[in-house]
Amino acid sequence: MNIKRLALCFIGAVILSAGPSLAGTISDLFDTGVGSSGVSLPDGTSPDPHYTIISSSDGSVASETIVKTSASGFPVAGAPYWNGDSTTSAWIMPLSGYPGDTNMPVGYYDYLTTFTLPAGAASVHISANLVVDNQETNILLNGDSVGAPQIDTFTSLETYTPISFTSGNVLAGVNDLVFVVYNSGPADASGPTGLRVDEITGTYTTIPEPTCIGLLGFTLLLFRYRSRLPVLS
Repeated sequence: MNIKRLALCFIGAVILSAGPSLAGTISDLFDTGVGSSGVSLPDGTSPDPHYTIISSSDGSVASETIVKTSASGFPVAGAPYWNGDSTTSAWIMPLSGYPGDTNMPVGYYDYLTTFTLPAGAASVHISANLVVDNQETNILLNGDSVGAPQIDTFTSLETYTPISFTSGNVLAGVNDLVFVVYNSGPADASGPTGLRVDEITGTYTTIPEPTCIGLLGFTLLLFRYRSRLPVLS
């Protein structure tokens, strides 16, 4: 057996001994407006414990995010209603716009949430239901767009839009997930803006590693090869 064949045998042994890709559940993804138990927080709770505003047209910062819940939804004069809260999710909005009768500046409001992955994580698959005021223009995972469809729900604020994406742009440890919301309207003011994330779930896969069987196979092949070498005197 020559060196080339030995190498091919080793590669084959490693491949055969490698286990399948392992999948796990992301345990620290949360809907908007909930506590650590996943239950909706009282109206006016600030800040939301899992979502922060990292950039906005009104200058909001993390400590100014607020939960806006209402059993009957959130009335906007001359416009549809925000869908009512449930036991598992609620709207969030900038504190400066609370309780909702204050016009918010036109522009982008970036909501950040984070989740953790173990070492060896290779990809994630995340799905959720979204409703926004006015438009979701992008979703970013660790700074890169995940290609999710843009959502404009201003004329249908009681209807969720499902989103789903898979990405390999992941990190061991903390990962950033950002929902970019655009508040449109007249240049001076456009009414309230907010985000609702419902039933968000995620899974991850890990890179399979060769088992000790593959290494043992290589050792046996090497021993067999060396045993056939002529003894030099």
